[in-house]
Amino acid sequence: MNEIELKLLITEESAVDFIKKMDSFAFLQKEEQFLTNCYYDTADNFFASHKMGLRVRGKNQQFELTLKTNGEVENGLHIRSEYNIALTDSTPDLNKLVKKYNLEFDWINLPLLPVFSTDFHRTIWLVKMPNCSEIEIALDLGWICAGTVKERICEIELELKKGEKADLFLLLQKLNLVDVAFYDLSKAQRGYALAKNCN
Repeated sequence: MNEIELKLLITEESAVDFIKKMDSFAFLQKEEQFLTNCYYDTADNFFASHKMGLRVRGKNQQFELTLKTNGEVENGLHIRSEYNIALTDSTPDLNKLVKKYNLEFDWINLPLLPVFSTDFHRTIWLVKMPNCSEIEIALDLGWICAGTVKERICEIELELKKGEKADLFLLLQKLNLVDVAFYDLSKAQRGYALAKNCN
């Protein structure tokens, strides 16, 4: 399935005001999570070289393997294919992913190594638009870590769960956010850059 989302950078100071604004906004539901994410690749960075990201996400002692493929990114709008499969533990199992989606890739048996991690607190608000589109607004605050170096995560994601892509921009306009900027880099791209610089 395709993931369609707007990604925005926000300052830590503005994030406090953003939370207050969202809590007074009309939303269907709110949820808070702490997510651990370990990204894997081969020794020669096969996935990164093909603009793909492979991660194991942990949440409440449950684990999920996700493969994100190369997609379109323009002015903060990210559209890409995403494949997910539940795991029994934190060990990546490409065989399960390939079988579930009938993927035909020759990298299924490549040895994997952990490259970097992204661990963050996520606050989610689910918003319903007047035309019934549903959009998930997430505020992520945490760190990207590679070896002994780390980089701050402070960003907002507006993900289209159901409806029209244009509603992402309509909602963004309605939110009237300040001190934010469209951002084209994913957490995975930032993590790979950090890992490269720490070597």
